[in-house]
Amino acid sequence: MLRVKVTLVYLVLVGFLVGLVTLIAQMSVSRTATEDAEAALRRSANAVESSATLDEGALLAKAQFVASGDRLFRSLKGEFVTDGETEEKEDDGGAAVADFAGQRHLDAHEKLTAQKYRLDEIVDADANSGTRGLLGAPPKNADIFMVLDDKGVGVAALGKDLYSWFGSDISKAFPVLREVADGGDARVDYWMWSFKPADEKRLYRVAIAPVRRTESEAPAGLVVMGGMLSDGLAARKQRLAAGATSLEKPAEGEAPGYLASAPEIAFFRGDAIVGSTFSASEQASVAASLKEKAAVATEDPDAMRDVTIAETPYLALSRELHGGEAPIRVVLLANVAQATAPLKALRVNILLVGVLFLLVGAALIFFLVVRYMKPIEDLETGMQEVIAGNTDYHWLPNRSHDLQESLANNLNLLSAYLQGKPMPDDDQAGSSWGDLMPGGGDPEPQRPGQVQGIDLGALSAPPPSQEPEDS
Repeated sequence: MLRVKVTLVYLVLVGFLVGLVTLIAQMSVSRTATEDAEAALRRSANAVESSATLDEGALLAKAQFVASGDRLFRSLKGEFVTDGETEEKEDDGGAAVADFAGQRHLDAHEKLTAQKYRLDEIVDADANSGTRGLLGAPPKNADIFMVLDDKGVGVAALGKDLYSWFGSDISKAFPVLREVADGGDARVDYWMWSFKPADEKRLYRVAIAPVRRTESEAPAGLVVMGGMLSDGLAARKQRLAAGATSLEKPAEGEAPGYLASAPEIAFFRGDAIVGSTFSASEQASVAASLKEKAAVATEDPDAMRDVTIAETPYLALSRELHGGEAPIRVVLLANVAQATAPLKALRVNILLVGVLFLLVGAALIFFLVVRYMKPIEDLETGMQEVIAGNTDYHWLPNRSHDLQESLANNLNLLSAYLQGKPMPDDDQAGSSWGDLMPGGGDPEPQRPGQVQGIDLGALSAPPPSQEPEDS
């Protein structure tokens, strides 16, 4: 029974200790993991915001580079340059050249293409040299690459199926073009745009640069370059937040889980999501959750918001890229469950170690108790021998077991004392226990204070009565 009690006490104590350690670890590690996730999310938000500023600067520098071409300026003015010679806008009769807009379109398209080739050469040179300035910053190809006249009317555009595009008055939808054409500085804006009216409009970041040769000269037109805020851009920003070596494609040797700790990225125009790292089926839920929880509130850009998307908890943080009636924001969302995943692993490990301690410790304690109690149980066997009549039984002390040794010696003394035998290891062999008492071996009748051996036979039950049977 003692073995069971000791084992149960051990199990209870170890179980309590494991539970206490698990609780303490959960409280401390969970708080630390959440704080680390918030700090990492803020760093990622700052990196993405700085990257957006760099993208705007690079886009603006490229637009200004294209707009600085003398030939493009002369083309917009109608001074068409062919093989080094300038074609006249008027014929011998002084009538306007037939289809001046078409001729200007073709000439401007050629000059715009030439400027693009020059820009591509700079991008490639910077990439090969290992140094990259604003003109060499990715992406290499712009989604919008067009030139307008000083009225904001389209002259030419580069891109698939855009060779014949010209003649549309863009300034009606985007008054900012008139502001730049009237002597304003180059600037960055955000447009909902499509070249064809029937196509779905998408959000673009555009740079608008006046085409002029000197600062004091009136612009001959405008160069507009832009890139779409799409799922692809969100994926590149996610790789930036993860610290990837390549933003365009996975680097060689990268592990599949390289982006596991990176936050999700979503671009918003007002409350509508325009590009993200979420799947198409999740984007509606993301937009609804962020709107409901005011995760993109502008009052406090550093405010950390708790949102739930598809039953998954997230920490959300937003940064504004452009103001207006429908502000442009980038929102970063960190998966809380993923951030606290090490806590779950730690909890499992603690439980496994606790169970191991419970099983191994219980088995070891049970074995030690059995081993400790066995010599003591052997003493009881000797007592049964004596009771059965073996009065000469001698208990052997176990010198490696203090309690058993002490009990064995005491039992030997007690047996000798009760039987009036010489004491074990007594130099006066043959003397009885009574000889050691006052009066020694006095044959006289026993006086008070003297002790004699006890007749063990007298302790046994009397023989059955042998009275004669009734006749």
